[in-house]
Amino acid sequence: MSTKKLLNSIGYPKSDSPESIEPVESSVLYDYARRNKVGSLYVKSLKESSGVDELSEQWENRQNFQNRTKRALNRLPDTIPSHIDYAVVKSGYPWVDSKDIDLVLFDERLRELEDHLLNEGYEFCGRSPTSFDVIDPVTNVQLDIQSGFSLQRVIYFDKETVRDGIERRSPYGTSIPILEKPDDLALIVIHSITEQMYILKEFYTAVAMLESFSRNQFERFLDIVAKNRIESACRSFFTITWELCKQVFDHIPSYLREIKERLGLSTREQNECRSNDLKMPHKYTGMTGVRTVAGKMRDSVFRRSLAAQIPRLAHPSTAYYILSQIVTRREREHYVHDTSDMAGSGEA
Repeated sequence: MSTKKLLNSIGYPKSDSPESIEPVESSVLYDYARRNKVGSLYVKSLKESSGVDELSEQWENRQNFQNRTKRALNRLPDTIPSHIDYAVVKSGYPWVDSKDIDLVLFDERLRELEDHLLNEGYEFCGRSPTSFDVIDPVTNVQLDIQSGFSLQRVIYFDKETVRDGIERRSPYGTSIPILEKPDDLALIVIHSITEQMYILKEFYTAVAMLESFSRNQFERFLDIVAKNRIESACRSFFTITWELCKQVFDHIPSYLREIKERLGLSTREQNECRSNDLKMPHKYTGMTGVRTVAGKMRDSVFRRSLAAQIPRLAHPSTAYYILSQIVTRREREHYVHDTSDMAGSGEA
């Protein structure tokens, strides 16, 4: 089974760095890791345990990617004006793969910052009503800068619930504002549901956070989950996390046990995961989406943003676009964008 082989090769997600249990060097396993956005973590674990031979080119590729990402993060304080209130979000586990660096603004300066970055030489590559994307000219790393967390302007996570959860950390030597781990984990959970897919990048991030939480941090996480009405999302997300912990490592973090006791798990997701032999990425069942939306209907911020968009959503072209995006997300096998280092993989 590819999932068990890969996870045992990387190791259990400790708070700092995993230790390989049974290293296996394989191009097939590397592609599997890349589809789950843990390709860098996989080859790094091999390098530190048994060494790298067959995957030496992939190791160089991932090293280069990680170094460029670190440099792009360290450039943020010199690039973004000091009067703009922002934070790095969905920062993830060390050495996982991310298409871009995600930032959220806590003030209404989205267009101001876009103009500033374009004047600084950043390359424009996309815009929506609530976000824009640019590429760092020095590192060629993409920045995804958002004014909030929404899909088609419908707010699925209220940034005001985490406004007081910004801390300054220096993951790579330069102090930058980053969302605190409890806040970030809640956001990662609901983002996973919006992507309709659970990937191993999220497994390593979630388990490492749960293993490192203090009691106060864990309670803050549950509080943010409750404020955003994403309990249903948590049940599905942590069901997959539970299955991987139990079946691969035979170890359940104490706070994951508490999540099961307080929020429960999803029988549908559990059965689906087992019937597919733990295949990752795991596609959430349709019922998870339905129950997540039903839960969000108890969130006033979500309801107001949804009501405000009903006239626009009723337009045939908009409705068609949204439906096509839902279908695309349901049918795709992964959402890795740069697959140039993946053997025989031309998917986007």
